[in-house]
Amino acid sequence: MAISFKRNRLRRVSQPATPVRVTGQTVSSGDVHIDQRLPGGGWPLASLTELYADRCGESDLHLLVPTIQRVLRYSHRRIALIGPPRMSTAATPARLGMERSRFWTAQPANPAEACSLACEALESGAFGVVMLWETRLVEHQLRRLDRAADDGHCLAFLCREQPVPKHDFPNNRLQVGVTLKPETGELYLRCSSHVAALMGTRQIRSGARAA
Repeated sequence: MAISFKRNRLRRVSQPATPVRVTGQTVSSGDVHIDQRLPGGGWPLASLTELYADRCGESDLHLLVPTIQRVLRYSHRRIALIGPPRMSTAATPARLGMERSRFWTAQPANPAEACSLACEALESGAFGVVMLWETRLVEHQLRRLDRAADDGHCLAFLCREQPVPKHDFPNNRLQVGVTLKPETGELYLRCSSHVAALMGTRQIRSGARAA
């Protein structure tokens, strides 16, 4: 069931959230081999990262499990899941071994509402990670998300079930292709800046293994 945008409008927290442990302007992916290949040594804070997953709602969540765990462990911030695939919504808190109260989910009715909800979440100061599943956003909306992530100093991920582009956007936004091999639990990552180069692989931990 879709969640009413007005009834679920976010409120800015009255006190600053506990800072997420970071190195400079990044948060670790949880895997040293991936961190070594990501610009800045981790996922960038204060800007939008685009994930192009072969199994949307599965590959992308598997990739971000260690990062989400880190944010939840070291801060009081919550995790926002906006427009997640139906099958992944209920499984995510259980997969992480965390209380559902630490997650906030919404199913927007259209791309404009999705963008607005994500921007409010990013700017609120209440969330350490905001994941948005939406394939129909245009460039001016992506720039709006970039600005909101910067304002909230938050991790922002736009998840799409599409091939990673063979070109970069004008602002050189980080774009990563994610392929999951369920039979081995391995993730293969590709960066749009080097489409032919394998960025790194990570063996999925037993608690986050594909069903």
